[in-house]
Amino acid sequence: MNGCPYRLHHHGAVLRQLTHNEALVTTVLRDPREVELQRRWRSPADFVIALTERPADVREAQVMRLRADRLTDAVIHDAVAIIGYCTFVNRLAQGFHLPLEPPESRRRS
Repeated sequence: MNGCPYRLHHHGAVLRQLTHNEALVTTVLRDPREVELQRRWRSPADFVIALTERPADVREAQVMRLRADRLTDAVIHDAVAIIGYCTFVNRLAQGFHLPLEPPESRRRS
């Protein structure tokens, strides 16, 4: 979605671990717009993509669409906070040129 190697590596690994669905992970990493979703999840997914790729273009109408799809303000707030945090971490990783360690090198807790 934003071409960040950190996102592709780490977030892809988390999605792979959670879903055990390699085809889904491949599609999400290639272009999340291609993922087939139930109608209820399409507008939240589109909102996440827009806020990640073009934050200055996000309009109140998009938030109103989320509310119309019965997402609460608390859920919308949490989504925006998570998107903001992930974007922040991605920029830190890119800005400091952090190396990507292989998944097997991470400690298990």
